Amino acid sequence: MSDSSPIHSPFDSVSSLFEESFLERLVLGGILCLSAILTLFRLPSEGYGNLYYAAAVKNMLRSSENFFFVAFDAGYVTVDKPPLGLWIQTASAGLFGFNGWSMILPQAIACVLSVALVYVLVGRTFGSWAGVVAALTMALTPIVIPTSRNNTTDMLVVLAVLAGAYFLLRAAETGRRRWLFASMTAVGLGFNIKMMQAYLVLPAFYLVYLLASRMSVRRRFMDLVLATGVLSVISFAWATIVALIPAAQRPFIGSTDTNSIFSLIVGYNGIQRLLGINRGMTSGGSGGGGMAGGGFSHGAAGPLRLFNQQLAGQISWLIPLALIGLLIAGYRYRDRWPLDAQSRSVVLWGTWFLTAATFFSVAGFFHRYYLVMLAPAVAALVGIGLTELWDMYRTSGPQGWLLPGALLVTASVQAYILLDYPTFAGVLQPVVLGGTILATAVLVVARVREESHRGVAKGAVVVALIILLVAPTIWGAFSIVSGSNVTIPSAGPMTMDTGGSAPSGGPSSGQFGGGAPQLNGSGGASSSVPAMAGGMSGAGPATSDTQTSDALTSYLEANQGNATYLAAVDGSAMTAAPIMLATDEPVISLGGFSGSDPVMNSSELATLVAQGDVRYVVTSERPMGGLSGGTNDFMANRTGGSPPSGGMGSMFDGGQQSETTEWVENSCRSVPNDQWQSGTSNDSTITSYTLYDCSSAVSS
Repeated sequence: MSDSSPIHSPFDSVSSLFEESFLERLVLGGILCLSAILTLFRLPSEGYGNLYYAAAVKNMLRSSENFFFVAFDAGYVTVDKPPLGLWIQTASAGLFGFNGWSMILPQAIACVLSVALVYVLVGRTFGSWAGVVAALTMALTPIVIPTSRNNTTDMLVVLAVLAGAYFLLRAAETGRRRWLFASMTAVGLGFNIKMMQAYLVLPAFYLVYLLASRMSVRRRFMDLVLATGVLSVISFAWATIVALIPAAQRPFIGSTDTNSIFSLIVGYNGIQRLLGINRGMTSGGSGGGGMAGGGFSHGAAGPLRLFNQQLAGQISWLIPLALIGLLIAGYRYRDRWPLDAQSRSVVLWGTWFLTAATFFSVAGFFHRYYLVMLAPAVAALVGIGLTELWDMYRTSGPQGWLLPGALLVTASVQAYILLDYPTFAGVLQPVVLGGTILATAVLVVARVREESHRGVAKGAVVVALIILLVAPTIWGAFSIVSGSNVTIPSAGPMTMDTGGSAPSGGPSSGQFGGGAPQLNGSGGASSSVPAMAGGMSGAGPATSDTQTSDALTSYLEANQGNATYLAAVDGSAMTAAPIMLATDEPVISLGGFSGSDPVMNSSELATLVAQGDVRYVVTSERPMGGLSGGTNDFMANRTGGSPPSGGMGSMFDGGQQSETTEWVENSCRSVPNDQWQSGTSNDSTITSYTLYDCSSAVSS
């Protein structure tokens, strides 16, 4: 730790990043290299990542229309996310070839750049060593690692809002509107990656500009009104264009009932996330409430939710130190008016943290990887807090004892988190508690002896920080070594050393929604993987489910004839995606992500059949026995007792048989399984496909 925290503008230029001492540059370079290694090592083992997004990228490469509308299939239904993140992935796949790592690469790069930005934002205000601590914390935050190794686009959102924070602080410092507009442009781009998720930082951004700008109050409000206009234009530009195009001339808007892009923004990706209303999951389910079990589990809402067994291992290891740092820094800079550079930084990171933490404490539905939105604020507050605590430690007053106290509190919370992991606790609890106690003892002795042992005290703080980063590092690296749920990325091992419930996001080879097999690359975790046609890489060991899916695709390709589409899939995206990824022929999804989207009615499907565009329709359902992890717990929670008899597939496919399904069953001929399956199996864990030949169907 440095002996002082220099006060100077953090924004003379980004090149000031390299104006530190050689040692500081060397340490920062090492942290960036560490981040790159954690995100890129064994990246091909992640396979295609989330199959839903991977299939969308493949189809977006087919045509400019699919690209613009972010079509999931052959142009009939969109994904349920805005375009920018998938546009970037499609560009990468177009440049490097369509494969798993080319789609994941943008997120990995975004992670490394985010770590660098955290250093710039913290280090140029509180000193380079505060920036180093913040950057290291960001790089080793458990949920950051698997999220950056996946084709979910959350790390791109983090990069966008961090860029927005850089521009915002420069706007507050200079009073120039162009920097404020640049900040809102960055947030607007983040909105076009993950919609409302990017807006979690807006309370912090608005508050910083209102309190920190040296302009008059009237000017500040006017600037924010204009900036909000810029934000709105950037955020809703693509959505407005889509809304103005007649429905008949574009794909159906996925995960909506009304085919409205604004319904997707406000409903499915907005209010429903907060209230926990889960569209399409109607098979005996309740109307709301948080999900439990498997990849959906996040525990009961409340102020301590971030410290429960489902979420704590993802983000919370250093939150006690961050909170103490926020309180200390807030107290020390409470009288700075107008706010100086350090006060602005405290308001920014403190409000960011409190807003995001509040959302995740009360929201009804989110995935664990959304917690990456908390990571920059936690990392920044750890860097700031440790620096402030060190400065107070060097004083002669009683506040000097806060540093060893904060370290002990943080170690105690980590020991509590480890209680849910007995095997790991047996090794890590003595390391965390014992090591931190020894380090704080050195701090106490050094402070009593004052200046003569100042170097020893610095070393003790460094050792304590390293010890407190051991458990988070293991949790983050766990997904690299052992594989993770690539559909819903998360960090860490399963809880209670059982194969039952996994707060880390579900079983490493489990899936959700229509029972799609999971694709992993060579050397990855074993899982159900459809064999890739056309030389695609990423297939893992063959299983009954693998052979069934592969044989189905081969049969469809051999018997497609003159039909335009290989098949229409009446099921969830997790049913359709493996088929799309295993063939170069176009495939139609009749139900979108959940299987419940009214993409087309029976008359429209009958017309496609009559025109010779569609011959085969595939339906599927994965029996409940095939679901691992906490899925049964999840369904019991949703139904108030026992899972529905229809299985997970029927739940994601909307529960009740649709009009289109009825038409297929009544008008098309079921193809005997022995004609297209590679063999028979009594294994209840494999997906149950039904193949229909509609070549002789009569339009009705």
